[in-house]
Amino acid sequence: MKENSELKKKVQELSKRCRLLERAVERLEEELRRYRARPFLEEEFEGVRVYEKELINLLKSREVVSSDEIFAHLGVDPSESAVIKAISRQLENLEAYGLVKYTPTGWRWIG
Repeated sequence: MKENSELKKKVQELSKRCRLLERAVERLEEELRRYRARPFLEEEFEGVRVYEKELINLLKSREVVSSDEIFAHLGVDPSESAVIKAISRQLENLEAYGLVKYTPTGWRWIG
């Protein structure tokens, strides 16, 4: 009986720690998205802009991908307007380079 009680307490402690770590990971992922978005948001940015590899792979793997599907796949919260703007700029740049084309149903890789 005592052993069972101790195990339950240990499970509760581990569950609490797991939730805490999950929240920390979420915050770090959000911070990383904002950091990666910054070069696409600054008009005067000088240097190399690194495109989101997941975005490129997603576009290459499907016939057409809507903007909403892109944001969902990349785990972007709709309230993260700066990140959405940065991804939109990446798509616009890829279109300017002739790698993607916007269609009425979404973005299509043509590169």
